[in-house]
Amino acid sequence: MQMARWIRILFVIIFGLGVGLTNAQTPAAQARPYGSIDLPENESTTAVNDTWQTAYAPPWDANNCHWPMGDRCGIEGALADGEDLDWFSFMVPPATTLSISLTDPMGDFGIALFYDLAQPITQTGHVSLGNLDAIGNLDAIGNLDAIGNLDAIGQIESLGNLDAIGNLDAIGNLDAIGAYGYQNSVINDFIWTPGRYYVMIYPFDDDQSGEYSFRISGTHDENLTKPAPIPFNIVQNEPPDCKRALYITHSDYLNIHQTFAPYNTSIYTELLGFSDNINDPNTNGLVVDLANIAWIQPSNAFSDAATQWNAHRTNPFYANRLAEGVHHLITQYARRCPMLRYITIVGGDAVVPFYRVPDETVIANESDYLASSKIDPNSFTASSLKYKTILTDNIYGAIKPIPYRGRQLWVPELSVGRLVESPASIHIYLKKLNMYSTFEEDSKIYLDSQASSLVTGYDFLTDQAKMVSSTLNMLTGLRPIGLINDSWNANDLLQTWLPNIDNNLSKSPYPAQSINAHFTHYQAIPANFATSSDVVSASVLYNHPYATLESAYQIRRLGYSVGCHSGFSVVDSDVVSGSGAAIDFPQAYIKQHGIWVGNTGFGYGDSDLVGYSEKLMAQFTLEMGREWMNQSNDYEGIPVGYGLVRAKRAYLREGTPGTFSVYDEKVLLQSTLYGMPMVLVKVQSPIPFPPNDRQDHGCLTCPPNVAQRATVTDDTIDRDLSFSISYTTAQNTSRGKLISAQATVVNDSEGLLTGRTFNSTMVNAAGLPSLPNFNIPLSLADSFGEQRLQGIQLLGGTTVTTATFNPLVTRLITDEIYLTHEPSFDFADRWYPDQPFSYSVFESDNLEDNGPFNQDRRFSQLLLTPTQFKGTANGGELRQFNTITLRLKYLSDGADADLLNDSFEPIVRDTQRSSDGKIRAMVIERDDDGPGDEIEAEMLVKTSTGAWQSISMNTFQVGTTERWQISASLPTTAAQPLQLMIQVEDEAGNVGVETYGGRFDIDYELYLPSVNVKR
Repeated sequence: MQMARWIRILFVIIFGLGVGLTNAQTPAAQARPYGSIDLPENESTTAVNDTWQTAYAPPWDANNCHWPMGDRCGIEGALADGEDLDWFSFMVPPATTLSISLTDPMGDFGIALFYDLAQPITQTGHVSLGNLDAIGNLDAIGNLDAIGNLDAIGQIESLGNLDAIGNLDAIGNLDAIGAYGYQNSVINDFIWTPGRYYVMIYPFDDDQSGEYSFRISGTHDENLTKPAPIPFNIVQNEPPDCKRALYITHSDYLNIHQTFAPYNTSIYTELLGFSDNINDPNTNGLVVDLANIAWIQPSNAFSDAATQWNAHRTNPFYANRLAEGVHHLITQYARRCPMLRYITIVGGDAVVPFYRVPDETVIANESDYLASSKIDPNSFTASSLKYKTILTDNIYGAIKPIPYRGRQLWVPELSVGRLVESPASIHIYLKKLNMYSTFEEDSKIYLDSQASSLVTGYDFLTDQAKMVSSTLNMLTGLRPIGLINDSWNANDLLQTWLPNIDNNLSKSPYPAQSINAHFTHYQAIPANFATSSDVVSASVLYNHPYATLESAYQIRRLGYSVGCHSGFSVVDSDVVSGSGAAIDFPQAYIKQHGIWVGNTGFGYGDSDLVGYSEKLMAQFTLEMGREWMNQSNDYEGIPVGYGLVRAKRAYLREGTPGTFSVYDEKVLLQSTLYGMPMVLVKVQSPIPFPPNDRQDHGCLTCPPNVAQRATVTDDTIDRDLSFSISYTTAQNTSRGKLISAQATVVNDSEGLLTGRTFNSTMVNAAGLPSLPNFNIPLSLADSFGEQRLQGIQLLGGTTVTTATFNPLVTRLITDEIYLTHEPSFDFADRWYPDQPFSYSVFESDNLEDNGPFNQDRRFSQLLLTPTQFKGTANGGELRQFNTITLRLKYLSDGADADLLNDSFEPIVRDTQRSSDGKIRAMVIERDDDGPGDEIEAEMLVKTSTGAWQSISMNTFQVGTTERWQISASLPTTAAQPLQLMIQVEDEAGNVGVETYGGRFDIDYELYLPSVNVKR
């Protein structure tokens, strides 16, 4: 089976990427087929629709498609040659399941679906997901750039990396792509964002032409409409007071002015008292009542939007309109007030809505939860499940979202918490906070040797529970109490987690509670689950009858879980009457004055490794131990909200190349903090911040302090890193072998990492081999701030090969689905990963205009996977790099603007090996103005000694175009079969790498398939 085809099938089965949801999963309410396309039967050799601006946009014609019979509408078309493109455009209603097929292609064609290319993409600076997006085989579309017809797609070009369209899908408007080759190509995509979409049919190589059939159909819900954004502006002459915290609520839907006995105060009174504490800069803040905001114009803009939302409570687009408006309000405030650090949402989803993000997962999609949730299917809460959405608060902390899959990836920079659900519970929670003489100290959660923490786990959560337990032991000096086995029942959990819960003076003995188990929103399910009553209900905690505020059961306590829907805050009135499902864990912890972190949707794990939601919560545990210093440079404990922010950003930054998927997106979105985000967590033995991610009091989002170069150059800066890599003896598991590794930096030409040793983590993506992976910080700064990492080249290395090796292939798992067998990885002719090195660059917005740097905070990581696997049915070959030398290419922010604006990597295509022993290829090099700069090309060839030899290639520009011809002779020592990699660098330091989809071989005098599974 062809690698590209297998990857496509694997992602359909395991990841669900680019496949979306099937028609069977479409909301049933008034779902109907819509529209048809009547296209020309044949196209002349001079195409009239070869750019997106000239895309054929036919009218919908129901008569031609015989609706509502359900026939697919289609046309017969043709590509005249290898430079022909066919573009089509059409309008798509919201929440549409779209089916597009390219059938009976006579050439090697592909099909891609784009969101509106005329719409701007939110600029994110120099952001690269480092090929993290799991649709790695999209690199094949790189030849499009060679055709020159994408010149006008500024939205894509401004983000660059067009040749690595695994990146483009992650950060641009590309929505989906079909399979490859002479086989049929199908896109089944759940389209959340309405608007104009573009389909492009393209050839894979210069010599491809012929006819094809193109068909399209779709279903949508007529009840769903998308309103326009909320129009408002901050009043220029009445700027709000600058504070570190915002408290956002809505008095029309949470009666913040109602007084509660016995204190006879209101939520609003307590909020003002808490936010006006000038002695505590972290709580000192501004209360924002969306019902009326005096410092915006019009002041009732959000009130009107909320009224419309209330009239359309089952339409998620109205909820999102309000959430997007609040996000815009926060970001505008933050740019005026860069000291902003904390956002607290006061009220549940019915007061200030969670943001709804389309859930494109196939395994454990949120729509699957509705049937068993005991939520009224016609309710407001049910609509978020019915329309397949993930609820998230990330939007309120994300100053600079990353464009992703035709929408945005919301990764928080500000710390966000939420208070739920009843006004009485919120009032009491705030009342106790105001009774503290010093909030920072009196609310602090101490993780030390004075009290053990609690960790539970079973089944596939066992390894994660052990990791969390080990981390807490390291941080506190005291081993946690553990229920970590497959035999404990509900009574064991109740007595251990909630001892003496009926005693009105009792409190939890555990400062940290990591409850790893299967969950519903209202029940924790034990390891030895027997009957439907064998559970611990959230209502048990909620109903704890404390005698005084100080004896609230979870006061100064932190609970967190990887459990499915453990953080799903459900409106009480939306559950089925008498079901006992009204009380959820978020509201139970808030009523008992604790902090709770849980998932609003299905949590995910790995059957053999600590992955997905497990990995995030393990990282969260570690972040709780960071040595967070106050302004006096004394350790005070980290704000719990920033612990979660840091965990999410580390999860994204340190991912393995080629594995970031909609499952990872869901993991990052759904983990939600309930409670005040500025509560501090202090441990007995804090750990330092990573060198490339230090705490910075002057500006939390400014670049970290790293060694600076003395001079600023206008050229790219080379930094060479040489590694020596050692491996452990393979560990046998029931299904395969695991190996770990250490990488020692033998030499760093900048002197920053020389002598340092890094320990590997494991590649963690369902359906792929588990191989050792390294995440190595690459910060390099000058007087302009941290420099831009533009590209990486392999200079050389030595490898050894093990002829027979059976790796462990990982399995994605939830409490809903457990794969009983290991997925097959049978590809005897391709190495995985084909590129053993990559990098990621992420930025945080610099809100502090007058801070130490004016640039955004930049995080650069080397993603090194020095082992490669070539699979067979019963095992395969393992290739290990024992040494490897890489060249990193940086640009200063003080460099020439033309270089800084060039983010396009050169594209290598049409490689041939001729009878005279030469390798020839075509290179496409361009920048944002057209044909690019001079290039340098080299090929690395594996020799008979196991070393990789670098050979410079001759370059010749074809006229003044963006095309270059490159050539070089193979060395006489080249190993057989041929192992070859071509790398091309432009003047801006962008590096294009060609590995031929992991084959590393060139067919004699034949054009290669341009299928790359780029990692």
